[in-house]
Amino acid sequence: MRFELFIVNRERYGEDRLFTTAMAINALISTWTVYNEKTKSLIWDDDTPAEVHTVIEKSANFLINNVLDSSLKPWNAFFSGSIKGPTTYGGYPVNRVEFFNGTVIPGDLHDVHYYPHATLGVEGIIPEELYQELFKEEWEGHMPIPVFHGFNSYPDYWPFWCSEAYTYVTSLLALAKFQNAGGKYDPQ
Repeated sequence: MRFELFIVNRERYGEDRLFTTAMAINALISTWTVYNEKTKSLIWDDDTPAEVHTVIEKSANFLINNVLDSSLKPWNAFFSGSIKGPTTYGGYPVNRVEFFNGTVIPGDLHDVHYYPHATLGVEGIIPEELYQELFKEEWEGHMPIPVFHGFNSYPDYWPFWCSEAYTYVTSLLALAKFQNAGGKYDPQ
């Protein structure tokens, strides 16, 4: 069993397959175990579903068998360009804009793109009817994008930062946690 995120060429290289699988293992083990100081091991929560154990075991065995496989790229996207083509860039309704120092910017929030060093967001809850009306308006110089088609829907390139060392250390941590929690290697 393996996991994948959104680096483009999955079928050919599985670029983020190793990293994403390792992150999934780490997240699941951290969610469902506690560290026992006396035994120096991870102890499973009594309510851990059997499916969680199965997913972790199969994923860990995938990593064990593939982490050093040169046909899989040890890539990850620990940071990517915020805009990945016109399908991911749009303005969205906001009701709070402030500078990084906390100073609130009053006035018409439709033109917030004039404040490049500001933080935009929603404070509280915008009632559904009002939000739907605001969604029909231009924000930050752009119309909102009503349907998100995924990061890879635009057929062009977008930047991302990758660290192969980060993939390997994340995989090592996942396998160490797996072993510490009593996981067993199942040669396939």
